[in-house]
Amino acid sequence: AGITKYDLGIEADHELIVDPMPNLYFTRDPFASVGNGVTIHYMRYKVRQRETLFSRFVFSNHPKLVKTPWYYDPAMKMSIEGGDVFIYNNDTLVVGVSERTDLETITLLARNIKANKEVEFKRIVAINVPKWTNLMHLDTWLTMLDKDKFLYSPIANDVFKFWDYDLVNGGAEPQPKENGLPLEGLLQSIINKKPVLIPIAGNNASHIDIERETHFDGTNYLAIKPGVVIGYARNEKTNAALAAAGIKVLPFHG
Repeated sequence: AGITKYDLGIEADHELIVDPMPNLYFTRDPFASVGNGVTIHYMRYKVRQRETLFSRFVFSNHPKLVKTPWYYDPAMKMSIEGGDVFIYNNDTLVVGVSERTDLETITLLARNIKANKEVEFKRIVAINVPKWTNLMHLDTWLTMLDKDKFLYSPIANDVFKFWDYDLVNGGAEPQPKENGLPLEGLLQSIINKKPVLIPIAGNNASHIDIERETHFDGTNYLAIKPGVVIGYARNEKTNAALAAAGIKVLPFHG
């Protein structure tokens, strides 16, 4: 909630001495676990940039974590946030190119990962996330729920595109190469089987239902194990569609 001049008993021109950090609630954004290391992020907007102080402190000082490789450091000051960073399998890291994460940042991340001989990733896939008001990170329109099941919002189908980084044959500084596969083809190339695609609000949903549940983070589920997810209770149609597809949803009100 911030610290005010009244809390400190001092005189100041402004009531707030330390601004609040209301977005600490979204703990996946300041850093991400990537392979044997971490990415500690530079947040797009000033209101969130102090949040990474906590993860930087922990990974710089905790005796069990201090030797963890950093594949991204907020001192690099190129925007990336955790809602865009996902591991689909041992070979593939998927990152959204969004309002909050730049393609140039992913290129730098690819170079840093490539430089570490212990990393097993063979590929980084950068997926376009349109800069629309109801889409912020990749997790607001595409989420992996199970080993072969994916929830997506159809509103971005017409502008779907992605870039590949080859970490095996791409040299010391892998560069993004745009690929023309559709979403289903991309996912099949990652998991080596036909994916099950579940549209937000279910099959044959109205445009209003799709827009409403997309707006209320209808794809933003946390998979706590394959096929078991935590998500908002308010997205009733999407929760029903997931249950029908064999996904166990643990809803909460928030």
